[in-house]
This record gives sequence, C-alpha cells and structure tokens, in this order.
Amino acid sequence: MQRRTIGLGYFTTAMAAMFVVAAPLQAADVTRAAARRAPTIAIVVSGDSVIAGPARDAIGALARDQGFRVIQANGRSRESEPQAYARKADAVFYLDANPIGTTDIEYYGNVSTLYSAEFSLSAYRPSNGELLFSAPPQPVDFTALNAREKAQETVEPLLADIEDELQRLR
Repeated sequence: MQRRTIGLGYFTTAMAAMFVVAAPLQAADVTRAAARRAPTIAIVVSGDSVIAGPARDAIGALARDQGFRVIQANGRSRESEPQAYARKADAVFYLDANPIGTTDIEYYGNVSTLYSAEFSLSAYRPSNGELLFSAPPQPVDFTALNAREKAQETVEPLLADIEDELQRLR
C-alpha cells in the first residue's frame, strides 16, 4: 500500500483558493441580506410641488438619517394606493399640498402673488392599508420668494412625530 503525502505548500494554496472563491459569494449573500433588511418608505407627493417638494425633501432626509431607504413618487392615482407598495416599502407617506387659491398683494410699489395651499400628511402600512400616522390639514400661505421656508416651517413640527413612527417601523 502506497501512502501519498501532500506538501504544505499545496495544502495552503488549495485552502487559499477555497477562501477566495467563497469570499465573493459570502459578500454577495451579506449584501442581499442587508438590502432585504433595510426598511423602506415611499413618499407620494401630490398638489403644489413648490410646497410639497421641500417638505418631501425634509421627510426623506429624516428617514435616510434613520437608516431607511426612500422611494419617491408624484401624484395620487390608483397605482399610488398603499397596497401598490406592499412589496416595495414598509410604509407609504402621502404628502398633499392642495392649492386653495391666490391673492395679489402690493407692497412698496411691487405686486406679488400670495399662494394658499392646504398641507396634509398621512402614512399607511402597505401590507394591509392600516393608518399609521395622520396630521390634520394645515393652511400654508407663501410667495415665490418664501415657498421653501414656508414648507419647512409647516413640516418642522411634524418631524418628531414622523421620527417616532419611523422608530416603530424598525
């Protein structure tokens, strides 16, 4: 009976090759698992984009700071119902800035348009349509010069409640 011996160099090379081949597979598995575990919210915006845009940006930034992925969509339609996001998001935030009207204002010999909108925010669980969060509608008056500031003033008091809701979704 002949006994075969394998040199240490061959053994080390074979083991190193196994780790090199397995490492990318393990990294890909970890990446896929992390992507599956990353909570996601969808923010659906409708109405006056001058007000809704900055508010969406503030909510999205807060969610990303909390470790959430953010999906954004514009307009309400049948496709934007909460159940449409069941496989995409853990929660759907609906941000509506419905225009109410306009008024011309005069100041120091200038004329500007004062826009009025009703701002509302609600969040739903897409798997079953459960209401997670709802803020009462708030009127917002703004001009082209201060729209971003007014949007931030409107959404700022809601951010603490939104943050609490995001913590519950984890």
